[in-house]
Amino acid sequence: MKKNNLFTHALAIIAIATTVACTNDDVLNQQPQTPNTKATITATMSAPADTRMSVTDTGVFGAEKLELRWEVGDEIFVRAEYGNAIKATYKIEAATDITNEGKTANFTAVGDVSGVNVTNGKIYFADINLGKEVVVPSTQSANSAQPFAGLKLPMIAKGITIENGECPSTIAFEHMAYVLKFTFRVKEPSLDVAPQKVVLAAGSTCFSQSSTTQKTSIEYTLTDYSFPAGSTNTFDVYIPLFPVANKPLGSIQVALEEEGGFRGQFNAATNSTTNPFQAGLMYTARIQFDNLGDGSIIPHNDI
Repeated sequence: MKKNNLFTHALAIIAIATTVACTNDDVLNQQPQTPNTKATITATMSAPADTRMSVTDTGVFGAEKLELRWEVGDEIFVRAEYGNAIKATYKIEAATDITNEGKTANFTAVGDVSGVNVTNGKIYFADINLGKEVVVPSTQSANSAQPFAGLKLPMIAKGITIENGECPSTIAFEHMAYVLKFTFRVKEPSLDVAPQKVVLAAGSTCFSQSSTTQKTSIEYTLTDYSFPAGSTNTFDVYIPLFPVANKPLGSIQVALEEEGGFRGQFNAATNSTTNPFQAGLMYTARIQFDNLGDGSIIPHNDI
């Protein structure tokens, strides 16, 4: 297997809009994001939720943009400083509650929150596993118009005080996860190909798909992908993960699996002395696999 530097450590900026830039020499390059605008919650408008934000990718290499926007029906949820119980839920009820650029929205309380009082609490925009763990999406469908199949990239607002259901007039969210964007190319397979998962593995517990669990490897499921024999196909996979304290030890193995085994593997080395992954950033990699399963970098001007 071939190796190349996988991650380039760069400026970390928490944000919702994500601009992307990369070079031919690096496989995964850190992409700074523009500052997050604030979600406005007035009077009885405040937090708890389980919803998605739409994502747009311009698809122009070197000038890509991953952009998240509020949508009608999006919810945010409130928790106390300690504990997992959801204290209140607030929701975007109409399109008129969202600004034109989609980055600021008004949320209205769901149900009676007049008795809700929280000091130094937290407001989440996230998927919640059984009301406890915050989780990131772990699947992507070829038939979905959104990279995360309509699921949410988690965000959090901290230090929130609520009195009788009333939140501060303006609440600023920050990202909890980063995104690995892999552009995969399958070159003229001799048989039909149906990618089913991407597997990332390392020598340390540097991967996390929930707010409480860290692993040495993770799987990301692909559905509805199918490529005919003899054709060359290129597709993008967006894998969100939570940052952890551990850095990858040595290379990270990136494997594309299909029914019956591996389509290919690529060992990507890191060049950072600390964990290079930071919440609010997107990292890109462009990898192609030949019929022998060998992976290599897709050249900068060949996409």
